[in-house]
Amino acid sequence: MRKSVSLEDVVTALRDLGGEAQSTQIKDRIEKNLGGVPDNYKDATSFRETIQVIIQEHCPQENKYKKKPIFEKIDRGRFRLLNKSPSAAVNHEPKTIIRRVSVEEQKLTNVQSLVERELESMRFEEEHFEGQQRERYSSYYERDPRLRAKAITLHGTTCVACGFDFEKKYGEYGKDYIEVHHIKPVSELGGNTRINPQTDMAVLCSNCHRIVHRKRERVLSIDELKRSIVVV
Repeated sequence: MRKSVSLEDVVTALRDLGGEAQSTQIKDRIEKNLGGVPDNYKDATSFRETIQVIIQEHCPQENKYKKKPIFEKIDRGRFRLLNKSPSAAVNHEPKTIIRRVSVEEQKLTNVQSLVERELESMRFEEEHFEGQQRERYSSYYERDPRLRAKAITLHGTTCVACGFDFEKKYGEYGKDYIEVHHIKPVSELGGNTRINPQTDMAVLCSNCHRIVHRKRERVLSIDELKRSIVVV
């Protein structure tokens, strides 16, 4: 027979009792599991006291608490396991969990990063800040109804880059629709710039317009856009 009782014996006994029990029930269960009181104890009292000390040293609600928390006192003389797994209760060393990132997750991360850069480019095109003064540039001109109307009247509703026609694709719903692009880069515009719809504006489909403005640091020219189009 073993000479002394261990923390593992207490944890196992509590687990056998459903994870919660009176201290006397825990003692009786340990004695049953060990086949009697270990030889190291001269009587049942010292055996019971040893079990009590083990519980108290691992119970935050007890004055003798000084080791890792394993038990919780829920009533006078009644305790329960903080974790019903005996191995987990005894071993509280932190475990390092290595999580593999799937190919799909990596792709999503890459796309999110790209989208964030593109949204930043869109915000930059939307409004340009100079000190505390906010000055709207290209998007203002592109959305000005008078300039849009004039540009569409001059250039039509067919994308000058790829030839897309909204009416041909979407019928009556797409009739007379096209996006207007301000050709001169934002950085070259001044607060009182005079816009000539004939030379300073072009009509583009939504796809081509977004590609032109995709990178904040470099807005494509119409010629560069046309050269980038892959003919299938």
